[in-house]
Amino acid sequence: MPDMSGIEATRRILEELPDTKVVALTMHKDEGFVAQFFEAGGSGYLVKDMDAQCLFGALQAVCKGERFLSPSISAEHIDGCSESHEDQDRAKLSPREREVLKLIAEGKSRKEIGKTLNISVRTMDTHRTNILLKLGCKSTAELVHYAVRKNLVELI
Repeated sequence: MPDMSGIEATRRILEELPDTKVVALTMHKDEGFVAQFFEAGGSGYLVKDMDAQCLFGALQAVCKGERFLSPSISAEHIDGCSESHEDQDRAKLSPREREVLKLIAEGKSRKEIGKTLNISVRTMDTHRTNILLKLGCKSTAELVHYAVRKNLVELI
């Protein structure tokens, strides 16, 4: 779209017509696009590689008030942290938790994180525990995987 992104268009449509169901048909499988689209109020996110039967099912689901995410995206994100929109709603991290997550993903030790953020190691551990719970992750490795997928850290 030449004048604005689909995400911005979704926001504007829903500002004017809040009862409208917006369905994206896109080539983007990037998790960032998906999250931004649903945060903008979108109802269905369809990737162009889906077949007609799946498209029909998606439109039926959206018309019933359900959210729909292309199976090809869902399959790519099954491992690791939870990826459903409901989990994303629960996974709203505080700014401090985002800082802690970024430093964990960068490989900083507990003491280094505490010193960098001017917090105790115990407080850092509490933040880490909260982040694990909010994201549905079970380990530091999953947190790092999540941070990389969300582009919170750069791969060297």
